[in-house]
Amino acid sequence: MKNFLNELFTWVFGISSLIGLIIGIVPIAFLYFNETSPELEALKIPFISMALSVAILSLSLVITNLYYGFKVNRLVTIPVEHYKIEEKLNSFIKIITAQSKLIHNVLHHLRYIIYSFRELNYMVTKKKLKVDEIIATNTFNSLTQFLITLADNIKIYCDKVTQDDCSITIKLIKKIDNDILIKTFIRDSSSYRERKESDFIDAKHPKIYYATDNTAFNTICSPDFKDTKFISNNLKSLFDEGKYTNSNPKWNNYYNACAVIPISLVPNKEKPHERVILGFLCIDNFKGKLDDKFFIDSISGISDILFILFFELDETVLHCQKSGVKHEQISKYVNWSQSR
Repeated sequence: MKNFLNELFTWVFGISSLIGLIIGIVPIAFLYFNETSPELEALKIPFISMALSVAILSLSLVITNLYYGFKVNRLVTIPVEHYKIEEKLNSFIKIITAQSKLIHNVLHHLRYIIYSFRELNYMVTKKKLKVDEIIATNTFNSLTQFLITLADNIKIYCDKVTQDDCSITIKLIKKIDNDILIKTFIRDSSSYRERKESDFIDAKHPKIYYATDNTAFNTICSPDFKDTKFISNNLKSLFDEGKYTNSNPKWNNYYNACAVIPISLVPNKEKPHERVILGFLCIDNFKGKLDDKFFIDSISGISDILFILFFELDETVLHCQKSGVKHEQISKYVNWSQSR
């Protein structure tokens, strides 16, 4: 209602000024271009001067009205622009909050897992005792819960950033002879039910894939690749151009965009392409928006944390195997055979 009254006032004021301008110009033109009686001749100059003054004043009012009318309309849009800015700010705050919770949750549980690994390793290497089966079982159960919680928290964060339903997987890598093998170790609980057949033969036997069968893994593992990650917001376009391959023929039923971040370390900074890769943190969805620098930096930080975790896990699993300790996660971790 307020905006309507402002616009109505502007129009009325503008039309009134325009009418005044016309009223001022018409007498001037009439007196100037037409002959007048001697009686009116004496009044001609004062009348023209007065009419000209009215015309100039009206013209000034028209210009002033247009100028301030524009300013008023600009002021009217400020609340709308303020709302948009506030909306963006609130969205950004939600993302920052989700990121903070993600980092806190990861580090909160990670410290316990690392401590448990060190405790198991200490029992073997220092005390020369056989690892207690119950302690080992509790440790690996906690590891499983931690990784699922981690994947679920990453999903919450990614969903907020991309405004889409994302899926998260943590994959492991192993080089056997000249082949580079890939397998899924953990998937977020939301996508697990729908996509577990792509990842696992059964609970103890993950499916094994060759890195050469997937463009993302093959690209990252290539010594010629200059980047440390693979990101695409439109895999279908790459596929149509013959630039994307995937061993899963149904991949496009589940996603059209992906970000694959290696869980890796560069031991020698002078040779940046000689990386130690333990696995991959993978994110996929349909809408994309996975190439935001702030987002990628956050996810890359999580992959760095995972490197520490899997580095410790590798040593712990080795000690447990020497002590004869068995657990489902140990089997999933060490098993690189396609058969059951």
